[in-house]
Amino acid sequence: MRLAALALLAAAAAFLELVLGPVPIGIGDAMAALFGSGDATTVTIVQSLRLPRMLLAVIVGGGLATAGAVMQGLFRNPLAEPGVIGTSAGAGLGAVFAIFVGLSGGWSVSVPLFAFIGAAICTLACVGLARRGGRMPMTSLLLAGLAVGSFAGAGISLMLMNTTQYALRDMTQWLLGGLDGRGMSHVALSAPIVILGCGATLLFTRALDALQLGEDAALTLGVRTEGTRAALLGLAALVTAAAVSVAGIIGFVGLVVPHALRRLVGPRHGALLPASFLGGALLLTVADLGARSIASGLEVRLGVVTALVGAPVFLVLLRRAVREGRAA
Repeated sequence: MRLAALALLAAAAAFLELVLGPVPIGIGDAMAALFGSGDATTVTIVQSLRLPRMLLAVIVGGGLATAGAVMQGLFRNPLAEPGVIGTSAGAGLGAVFAIFVGLSGGWSVSVPLFAFIGAAICTLACVGLARRGGRMPMTSLLLAGLAVGSFAGAGISLMLMNTTQYALRDMTQWLLGGLDGRGMSHVALSAPIVILGCGATLLFTRALDALQLGEDAALTLGVRTEGTRAALLGLAALVTAAAVSVAGIIGFVGLVVPHALRRLVGPRHGALLPASFLGGALLLTVADLGARSIASGLEVRLGVVTALVGAPVFLVLLRRAVREGRAA
């Protein structure tokens, strides 16, 4: 019932993405435009501008929240988030490099491709640094993620300091996150990876539940802990890389959504993972609507909106968790 309610809310918010905007479109006209009928201008606005944006809000938000739920389960810590192993920082480094060398014209797929490659390289570097004797301690992985993320941040800073004013604007816009200027090519690039990756995590719900009891208990229950962790880390990193590569760096979605939904659907990952996808899609769709509506004639960057909304919400949840003794 709660999953169904989340799905309805997410669907309603997604449809509002097609209706609301600088040019308001009626519900009937938006439905007709989806199927290519009606006024030509309305069809162009809906199919070329708002539909890709709506689909990306659902895909990116759902993917980041699902990856966040997986990372929190693996680290057994509600403060973990998708970028903890350097994936987001690597994506930022790859995207900024693409813009730095002049491949950002018209928001082509070059920037997302380089972002995805950067995310993959930094994630693999993090895993390689953390692995010792065939094992991958979570503490070592976290520390490696901090180091790799810092290195990627330094690379981004160097390019920001030594670029043209035009490229600097593009770099800043990408780093602050947003869905403006994206088309169906960006949807085609990210959607298959995010959907398949999130679907694959559902195969590991029992293992994730077992890992919450500790490694020894999980081994007793027949879970191959090292292989399971490696597979889940790979899936979470893949989904995060695909989402961030097309939307830029979007904070707090993967941190706040699964943390909040544990109170709604419980800690079992069979319910938490799909709920996180729906909740992430809902949050990012609403945030994108807000980004387009906060200031008249000026679109606020999506990453700024999620931070403005997510940080206070997370502080409230964290304070409540500390009072209940669950924030360790």
